Amino acid sequence: MPAGHLTANGATLVTMLGGWYAAYYRQLGLLGASDCAVYYWANHTQRTEATATALAAGLTPGCAPAIHQSAAAPDPLFEAPQTPLAPLDAPRMLAAISARVDGDLAAWDARQTPDRDRFEALMLQCRRIPCASAERAKVQRRLGDTPIAMRIDGGKPDLTSPSLQVAGIAESLVMAYADGLAFDGWRGIDAATIGRALVVHGAGIDLRTRTLRSAARPAAISRCGCSRRSSAAPASPRWPIRSATARRSSSSAAMTGR
Repeated sequence: MPAGHLTANGATLVTMLGGWYAAYYRQLGLLGASDCAVYYWANHTQRTEATATALAAGLTPGCAPAIHQSAAAPDPLFEAPQTPLAPLDAPRMLAAISARVDGDLAAWDARQTPDRDRFEALMLQCRRIPCASAERAKVQRRLGDTPIAMRIDGGKPDLTSPSLQVAGIAESLVMAYADGLAFDGWRGIDAATIGRALVVHGAGIDLRTRTLRSAARPAAISRCGCSRRSSAAPASPRWPIRSATARRSSSSAAMTGR
């Protein structure tokens, strides 16, 4: 499976999610049992095109939906900062992130140490948390070797720290687990343990993408033009780990109901 492509398991999960939304929209009176009037929009990547197709299979089964796209990449809906419509103000974004950590990324990183130690212990299969020095010495590069810095690189804010370094590793772990790959010889590879180990990754996501004035970035949307709310929504689908459906993180397909 090439990097960035939607996996078969990922497509199955998205189709299940589409079925959940179909039930929800029917309760709101927005979608008929055999209604095909749903508009799908995806950007120009394999995973979003495949996600739109898989979503349609669950949301509007039996229909032959068209997957709409912009005339060319980048798509302003998903990747506005790469277009003249919404250029990044990198200094302002970096200033907002710096303000959230009181100008001290090292102190922020230090506060993540217990959660980072839990993640490291899982990845290195240490006997206890935190890993012993001898266990950490078995790998060529450790999370703690990552320099701590906040700067602008390539016109974008760039943050590095041991805790932020977890991101790519964490996503590879959760994708492999969600795709059912074998972890022969590993201990603690279950949804609960992985979920606890990913807390440090969540802190990094929060800092990078949910800081005011830095949150304007490509995002997945699933939006319905609703004028009413229902107090009885169907039970939310329970995934072992929150939806990890592609080889690496991705935007999802946009869907607009009528």
